[in-house]
Amino acid sequence: MSFRHRFTATAFATLCGSLLLPAATAEAAPPRPGIAVSGRVSAGHVAIGGSVELTGRVTSDGSGRPLPVTVLAHTAGGPAGYQKVAEVLADPDADYRITVKPRANTSYIAEVRGFLARAASEPVEVTVDRTITLDAPPQAPDDRSALFSGTVTGGGRQPVELQRLDGDQWHPVASASTDDTGHFAIPVRLDHRAASRWRATTPATTALGPGTSSALLVRPS
Repeated sequence: MSFRHRFTATAFATLCGSLLLPAATAEAAPPRPGIAVSGRVSAGHVAIGGSVELTGRVTSDGSGRPLPVTVLAHTAGGPAGYQKVAEVLADPDADYRITVKPRANTSYIAEVRGFLARAASEPVEVTVDRTITLDAPPQAPDDRSALFSGTVTGGGRQPVELQRLDGDQWHPVASASTDDTGHFAIPVRLDHRAASRWRATTPATTALGPGTSSALLVRPS
């Protein structure tokens, strides 16, 4: 075999060997950092018309860019499912903070979306409580009757219970319903020989939490 033939055969064998040898194992790509988000509220109860602060922390997707946090809410008596109510960017420390004003009992979720990733916080619940005012009765006439009155926020035609403090326990004395404007009036007989403390309450509904007025001190006339 001539030198040219030997060289060609050797080169061909070398080429075939390189094709048959297993390729070097490539290094596994590092996993893409995931994202996560937490959520909490400053208070689990708020009066009608009040607001709460929703805060939390975002675990970045490694892109180095701030991630927008979308706040979703499901309100009792509202549309089905969660609806977008706000959006805020996490700060350089990966924290976010936003004030929300629920109209009724509401569940909030914070959601973040990164590159090929999505995360949502656990739901946090906010109960919106009714507020009640209770007005002192005017000077009672000789029959010792008195008229307690007040207003309940959050809609009319709501039950109201008038309670008196006996020792360290509140006991129901009388009840009524509010009118269409939320106003109520409850007549009771008073013992004018001693001071007494009174309050008004209204129960929770699907959309709103319960309400309790401030205690009212009635002194002897």
